[in-house]
Amino acid sequence: MTLENGDCRVAATASGEITFSVGHNCLMLPPQGGESESVTITEVDGRIRIERRRGGFRLVRTLSRPEGNPCLLRVTCAAAADRTGPFDGLVDRWSSSLKQPHDYRWAPNLRPEREMRVGSHCFRSPVVMVSGIGGWAALIPDFESETARRDARLCALDLDATAVGEVMLGYGLEPTRPVGHVLFEIDPAAEAAEGDVFRFDYYLLLSPSGSGADMLRTVNAFLWSQFAAPYLDDKLPQTVPFDLYADYGYPSLISTPLFVRFTLGGGAAGGISAESAHADYFRRPHPVIWNQYWFNNQRAAYGLGANGTVRHEGRWLEAGRLMTATTLSAPRWDGLWPALYAYDQDEWWGSIPRLNGGKRRVHVADAALTGEWLFHWVNDVERSGAGLSMVRSLADCLCRLQQVDGSIPPWFDWDDTGLRADETLNHSAETGAATAFLAAVAGHPDFGDVVPSVLHGAEFLAAEVMKYQRYQDFETFYSCSPKKLDMVDPYTGIMPQNSLAVHWTARTMLGAYRLTHDGELLKLAIQATDSLSLYQQVWNPPFLSLFAFGGFGVMNTDAEWNDARQSLFAPHYFEMYEATGLKEYLERGRAALRASFALASIPENAGVSPNTFDSYPPGLMPENYGHSGRDTPAGRSDACWGEAGALTSVAFIRLRHPGLLDDLDDA
Repeated sequence: MTLENGDCRVAATASGEITFSVGHNCLMLPPQGGESESVTITEVDGRIRIERRRGGFRLVRTLSRPEGNPCLLRVTCAAAADRTGPFDGLVDRWSSSLKQPHDYRWAPNLRPEREMRVGSHCFRSPVVMVSGIGGWAALIPDFESETARRDARLCALDLDATAVGEVMLGYGLEPTRPVGHVLFEIDPAAEAAEGDVFRFDYYLLLSPSGSGADMLRTVNAFLWSQFAAPYLDDKLPQTVPFDLYADYGYPSLISTPLFVRFTLGGGAAGGISAESAHADYFRRPHPVIWNQYWFNNQRAAYGLGANGTVRHEGRWLEAGRLMTATTLSAPRWDGLWPALYAYDQDEWWGSIPRLNGGKRRVHVADAALTGEWLFHWVNDVERSGAGLSMVRSLADCLCRLQQVDGSIPPWFDWDDTGLRADETLNHSAETGAATAFLAAVAGHPDFGDVVPSVLHGAEFLAAEVMKYQRYQDFETFYSCSPKKLDMVDPYTGIMPQNSLAVHWTARTMLGAYRLTHDGELLKLAIQATDSLSLYQQVWNPPFLSLFAFGGFGVMNTDAEWNDARQSLFAPHYFEMYEATGLKEYLERGRAALRASFALASIPENAGVSPNTFDSYPPGLMPENYGHSGRDTPAGRSDACWGEAGALTSVAFIRLRHPGLLDDLDDA
């Protein structure tokens, strides 16, 4: 039994074997033997219908080719249980003919043990895919059917590259449970009851040619058009105009004991104090003001200053000034500076000890983000010769510290003899934090001399990070999901990676393109941005008590939804839209910004986030949702990694991309 259309061919044999081929690229679903096996194959209206009985289940699978895309196969699977018992044999596993080496593999979460899978809790952008010699192949779940949406929570994806000469893509009914922090294993207690009816549908997308970059662009465009379209018009999860989020959040923030004022360097200073709950976890002093990468007072200061200026809110602007004064008071360590100020002890700490830091160790990423937002403060809020000088000293330092291969070490120890590089994660994607900062300042007339360092860093990231998907940074290994630095998932062949590192790489490539107008750099920016997009939530799953569309996850070994980093990522998508004209990027940026406020504690959010809308003082929010791998909110970490950071991105996008924000009240 075959369906053919040019080079596209779907074939099913009497034994139950199914092949889907485009040119020489072929996926094969072999016969699934087992207890009481029977197979019936028919063709109806250009569709292949395969009915199979196995054990206590009857499975009806229908294969069809949607019009307009000869490289696409849609598979619908309806299953009925004839007995009560475990789920068994309800997973489709397709083996690929793609030859190694594979230049790109992707699964939303790693599954480094035999009984592990990619659980449904990781279905932010649900796809497993691989590209190699002979083209590429992707398997994408389909939730168009209400029954398939309902049963998504019972499903799992799989990618297995352990067999010599082939890679397996799988999807089906295989309930999982979270284990560790946070992977997913098959749930041995899950059972189907007699009479239960289930459904799982999916797409297979094949190409007989093209690179991993081609696959990324095609698959992301398909995911966005297929999943996101229903959510774009009503603007949810945004429930109020962006200014109202500020009216809720800023008064709560600057009127609480967390906003502190003190004298520093003979002048008034202040900031948002780190919340005490995390002092022991991070092994840091308490209380502190910090300009760490996540919890960055200078980034929050920009939002307070910019929003305060536009809205004529003097208290907001004054708070931003106090925070900037703290930043400017940090001691200089050969151009770098420490990230934590323990104001009760009048003592500076270099970086967070838990995150490979220490009292006299500087994390370059912390200084780079602080320097960038200080640069934006100077240009957009208030001119400051001291601020520009501090940014200049950082740029000079990073250019001086750049290594022969274009990389920049992530950590430096400081003493009276100067800076010494720590070798941890040297020659890694951490370079991108520094080069993204350099790219951001390079367009300023006073910083043109840093352009060669941006380009040299971009060369390193393309050759040593993007080529191998080695998107690894401090958070990958030292945060809440610790692992060995040399870990590789033996089943998928994929390394641990983190979305911050992808973002840094994408920003560096875009910045390098804007400085040179080199089309090859734009292609790299698109490729890295498309890798980042795989962490974006392209739908609103029914198994979460949250309107989740548009937000971002964190890494491929953890379970967060709607993490606070989504507001950090949003401006990049607006910039990518302006560079490419691709509307998908604009829509993704808007969606990320709207999602940044979904967890806010305001009454209007009762419908989009029933578990958090009344959990904190007005306008404040937790860091993310579902961090445990279950349908529960996470705790609050810091205003800067929450409402303050989100309001900064609103102000920045309004100023840099006027007319593109599409606020609720714009209509």
